Amino acid sequence: MSGAGEVAVVTGAAGGIGRELGLELARRGAAHVAMVDHSERAAEVATNINQQVGRNVATGFSGSVTDEVFRHEVFVELS
Repeated sequence: MSGAGEVAVVTGAAGGIGRELGLELARRGAAHVAMVDHSERAAEVATNINQQVGRNVATGFSGSVTDEVFRHEVFVELS
C-alpha cells in the first residue's frame, strides 16, 4: 500500500491505531486523509498529523459513520 496521491477515510481516528494509520498515510503522500471519529478529538488528531508531515493533508470529522447524512457530508467535502 503506497497511499501516494490517494484519498483515505480513517474511522476510529482518535484512537491509537486510527491515529497512527492516518499519520502513516500522510507520510506516504496521501492527497487527503479524512480522520473520522465519534469524539471531538478527530480535529485535534488531524491538526497534529498536519504539523508532523508539514502540509495540510488531514481533516478531522466528528460523527458516526452509520449516519448516512454524515457520510455524505464527509464525501462531499473530500471531493
